[in-house]
Amino acid sequence: MAMTFDQYIANPLGKRNAVLSAITRESIRKDYTNRFNNILLRENGIINYTTYKSKENDYIIHIKIPSEVVKKFYYDVVIRFYTDENVSDMGRSLDKYYIQVFSNDPAFVFTHAYVFKQNDLFFDALKSKMGKRPLKQAPEITNPGKQLAYVKSLYFAYLFMKNRNLFKVISWADAAKFSIKTLLPNIMSADEKIALRQEEGKKISRKQQIILDKETAKKSHHMKNLSDESKTVGITTTKKTSSVRKTKTISSTKRSKVTK
Repeated sequence: MAMTFDQYIANPLGKRNAVLSAITRESIRKDYTNRFNNILLRENGIINYTTYKSKENDYIIHIKIPSEVVKKFYYDVVIRFYTDENVSDMGRSLDKYYIQVFSNDPAFVFTHAYVFKQNDLFFDALKSKMGKRPLKQAPEITNPGKQLAYVKSLYFAYLFMKNRNLFKVISWADAAKFSIKTLLPNIMSADEKIALRQEEGKKISRKQQIILDKETAKKSHHMKNLSDESKTVGITTTKKTSSVRKTKTISSTKRSKVTK
């Protein structure tokens, strides 16, 4: 299946399959756009990327897409733009170029890689970085219908390219000469990336637990102080009451003596 990036964003299922409802597409578009804008804000508008151009007039971009959950953690997303005799208006815009993709985002690895590979939408030059199982074993649990769908890291890559005008070929004037030997060392394997993400997730969980323990201890200490203060107030009140009563008794006695 040949597909442009615009076509994927418009309807990842493709023309031959059921079209996502306009309401669903709009909902996803708004959600992903808002989430991407939040990431841009957190990253101070800086997302690292590298552009390449091959002898075959292919354009390849490698984008470090930030994780939404783990700060300073980035997924490798690679988009290859290529042409054939059916593509028109070449040389000015990448809108009509077909795409093949790679991402070591866990959602892509476990749910979508196999389907993209089956539909000729996977960038085969990076198959060594994906591992054999995601490309050969169908995702029976996570994607039993084997449907092409939106992948958040790819959608973010699309929004980033639109934001930076990277669909205009003129923006690729400084693109490096493409060599797979140059690209491969800069891509972390899916297995390594996922293992690292899991470890970072554990760190976050531990930090959250530490914060929770501190908050619990603080609340417990606060409640203990309140309890101690309550006891102290009770004792003080009793003493004051006793003192008042004694004063009244003495006064009464004095008046009695004067009367006599």
